[in-house]
Amino acid sequence: MTTTGAQRLEILNLSVSLGGRTVVDKLSCRLESGSFVGLIGPNGSGKSTLLKAVMGLLPSVGEVMLNGENFLDKPPKERAQLVAYLPQDGQVVWPIAVEDLVMLGRAPHRSGFAPPTEVDRAAVESALAAMDLGSLRRRSARELSGGEKARALIARTLAQDTAVLIADEPTAGLDPSHQIALMETFCAKAREGRTVLASLHDLALAAQWCDQLILIDDGAIVAAGNPGTVLTADVLAAVYGVEAYFGESRRGLVVAPIARV
Repeated sequence: MTTTGAQRLEILNLSVSLGGRTVVDKLSCRLESGSFVGLIGPNGSGKSTLLKAVMGLLPSVGEVMLNGENFLDKPPKERAQLVAYLPQDGQVVWPIAVEDLVMLGRAPHRSGFAPPTEVDRAAVESALAAMDLGSLRRRSARELSGGEKARALIARTLAQDTAVLIADEPTAGLDPSHQIALMETFCAKAREGRTVLASLHDLALAAQWCDQLILIDDGAIVAAGNPGTVLTADVLAAVYGVEAYFGESRRGLVVAPIARV
């Protein structure tokens, strides 16, 4: 596997306007290496827009700094060597074997049409195993179910083997077992010293697995900190308009929305 150095991701006064409307408004935060951070907020709060802007996929005002250097000033290939991004609307548009699709995640680390190295193959094998795709490796990705295809696209992102991993709604379409497997994988990446930022709608998963949460609404941060600090009854009522059940499990905080308020 590729060795990756610790990377501190800083978002400084980032603003994004779409169609004349401010979607992200002077947002600032810092993500330390070795953390799994959940980005949460209602529909339309600006989560996806923020992640796209951080990746340079949308025009923005402000700065995105990686270890003190302007990330958006770097060439695209260098950015892809440092930060992997899983979009919410990832698609497979051509017939390609699952293992070959996952190997595409290694493209930023390869030169032209150079054949895969042992490092490339090891990264792909690790990603296939993490997403439970070993038995599907030679199947056409276009023949997969929705959940299987989602796992293949996640595996492609994992194979990129970067110091920072950004994922937009990565658990959408996954069954509970594979949702938990993905959360375990993200936690393991953080324990290796990497930085993981994932937008999540499932507050139960966010509460149980994330080290830190950033809650945004109307493009601004409403609350940030550990799950117990962010996911309170008052905050959930004010931002989501819901009442929630709170409890404890062997993994920690349990949060389950149960009614509208």
